[in-house]
This record gives sequence, C-alpha cells and structure tokens, in this order.
Amino acid sequence: MGKYLLAEMDSLLLPIRNLVDQERAADLYPSHWKMVRQMDRNVLHPLLSEAVQIEFANFVAGKSLEELDELAMSFHFNKCEQRSSLNKIMASFAEYCTQPRFTITRQLLSSTS
Repeated sequence: MGKYLLAEMDSLLLPIRNLVDQERAADLYPSHWKMVRQMDRNVLHPLLSEAVQIEFANFVAGKSLEELDELAMSFHFNKCEQRSSLNKIMASFAEYCTQPRFTITRQLLSSTS
C-alpha cells in the first residue's frame, strides 16, 4: 500500500507523478520534500478546499460583523501558542535559507558526519 488508504488514489496520482520531471522538481523544492508532498499540495489540497468551501461558507453565513470580527480575532497572532523550541530551531536555521541550495546541502551533510 502507498501513502493513501485507497489504492485507487495511489493509482490515480501515479501517472501524474510520472509526468513530472524529477530533476526539475529537485530544483524547485527542498530535497527532503518528496514528490508525494508536492502532489498533495498542488492537486489534492485545491480539490479538497473546493469540496468544503460551501460548508465553510455556511458556517459564517448570517453572522453579524461583530461575530465575524470575533471569529477573525481568534486567529490573531497574539492568540497563538508559541512553540519556543520550534521557534529556536527555525531561528537557528534561518541563516542557511539565504544561501544557495548546494551550499545548504553541503553544510547540512558535513554537520551530520
């Protein structure tokens, strides 16, 4: 079995994956992102969002501006729980993000050996 629970899903996406130039994909995305991830992001996620948009629209239908503002504020940054350990990791890695890809890969490989 592949990534998806339904064999039909794997068989549906396999031909699309095979059409993608693997070398070109390697230039576009970080090396640790597998092609399956890109398929999810570019094929499945838009289809899923289209399928549930009416349900979400119905959720906010009829809400007052105050209720909508309250809902929107629940997503405000100051309401987010800070993940300090993840923030520290991301901050320490940020300097590598400005370097060319091959330099990042070389540095990461040398730091693990």
